[in-house]
Amino acid sequence: MAQTNLDDANLVLIDRWPGIPNNILAIPNIAGTPSGLIGWSDTAVYPLGTKIIGIDPVTGAASTFIYLKYMKGADHDIDLAVKDVVGIWDTTPALYEVLNDGGEMLVGGPLAISINTLDYGVVFTTGGKTYQYGWFFCGGVVPTYIKNAAGTAVLDGNFTISDGSDAVAGTGLRAYDVAGAAAVLGVTVETDIAQPFGAFALAASA
Repeated sequence: MAQTNLDDANLVLIDRWPGIPNNILAIPNIAGTPSGLIGWSDTAVYPLGTKIIGIDPVTGAASTFIYLKYMKGADHDIDLAVKDVVGIWDTTPALYEVLNDGGEMLVGGPLAISINTLDYGVVFTTGGKTYQYGWFFCGGVVPTYIKNAAGTAVLDGNFTISDGSDAVAGTGLRAYDVAGAAAVLGVTVETDIAQPFGAFALAASA
């Protein structure tokens, strides 16, 4: 699989999830602290599918986030990394239950990008859990203000794009299944997992 790097500043997501986002300032426990979007919960703190929109103080651009239920899945032991693409689990699909294994994603479903990490072995195997609740980036310009405990912007830097040699400005992105690993973003082709949800704001950078 050919791959290229796409700078985060050149990626714009099209939000395919239902619902109208709330202003980020209207959400309890998040107002004034966007990094409150980082982390997991064993129980739902917000209604599943809650969407919020925030304005980046650096770029002035809008970004949308959605509250989802991240699932254990059935086929593979795959860790979740920041920038992983997630889609609806295809086993008895529930709209807001997602995972990052392309082989278990619902074909044609909406996508989101992880702003959290999760160690599959620690949380799902040793920890005995089957799901976790958390926020995901799902629309707009990649935010610079979502930061980890060290103060580093979690989505800063390059995204890996499969079949990158075919990527040009304005190209839609879908999810590609990668055997035994997390799904990745790639250019639009008929056999991809999910409908296009992203576009290049500018040309890809090597």
